[in-house]
Amino acid sequence: PHRCVPPSASAFVREPVDLTTPPTGFLALTNYFATQFKTGTAPALDKDLLVLYARPHPKDATASGDAVGPPTDFQLFQDKLWAVLLARANGTLTLASASDGSGAQTFAVDEGVNTFQLPLVPGGSMHGTLVRAGETVIDLKAEGFAFNANPSTYNYNVFTTHATSD
Repeated sequence: PHRCVPPSASAFVREPVDLTTPPTGFLALTNYFATQFKTGTAPALDKDLLVLYARPHPKDATASGDAVGPPTDFQLFQDKLWAVLLARANGTLTLASASDGSGAQTFAVDEGVNTFQLPLVPGGSMHGTLVRAGETVIDLKAEGFAFNANPSTYNYNVFTTHATSD
């Protein structure tokens, strides 16, 4: 849903197009929600699924080498880490953006669909840890992602990452 472009996108999109952050995290959610839509019933979860996503720079960043500029209405974006968790059972989810873990927040998790958000820290990343009954079920770090306060070009696509429990 975040990468819709017209058939002749080359006329509208700067070159090179950033395809380095495939939306695999969103694809992992598709089966659950498509099944629920088709059947009218939420499917049983045999594994937990955690999806983290965020844009790679602050909405108000100034890109030093970008001749195109930010998109229309970029001011409406929020500088947040977003999380969607499909949980088999209750637990807690800790989200962090700062590399040193400062500002981390822990949230109660209910069985089923859970959504969370946390402010992003420039220079930070995305980290989510699901704990149930004292055991770490998922420990997801967004490899290859950094929230860059000084980008050279604008990129308003989201970086997604995901993990499942065993």
